[in-house]
Amino acid sequence: MSSEHKKTLIACLVISAMHNGYRRAGFCLNQGENYLPEVDEDQFSMLDGDKNLTVNVVEEDIDISTQDKSTSIVPEGEKVEMNFAWAGEELAPFITAIHKLHCETPLTKKPNVDELVVDVLTQPEGEDGESSAEVLPVKTKPTGAQRDAAWQYYLDNVINHTPG
Repeated sequence: MSSEHKKTLIACLVISAMHNGYRRAGFCLNQGENYLPEVDEDQFSMLDGDKNLTVNVVEEDIDISTQDKSTSIVPEGEKVEMNFAWAGEELAPFITAIHKLHCETPLTKKPNVDELVVDVLTQPEGEDGESSAEVLPVKTKPTGAQRDAAWQYYLDNVINHTPG
């Protein structure tokens, strides 16, 4: 490898379903959430390819003023990106709200829909039927069905994630 070749380092939040001390890609992981501030592309590929792990990229320099800094394992000024590919875009804000609640106090039952009210950015339509250029936050509460689907997704992919 030439001395000019530099590896790109990324920050990741890895959720492990395995026992404390599980090793992958040169990291010793604990069961649950593990913040890894410097992961290179090869390590990321190994972590992401492990079915026992859920790997989320953490982007720096994004203000997350709504997050409780005292309970978060993600450093201030960073944001966790979760993959909602299997959940559907309409459930993403509610899954995120469930994750925030679970980080504050581990959940033992599904939350009430009133606990999952979130600001969803929307582009309101103008009088002419066209979307305006302005994007506004709108308080959105899930339906019971949306809450149930978001809770089931979170149970299956985070809380009860099983190896293999």
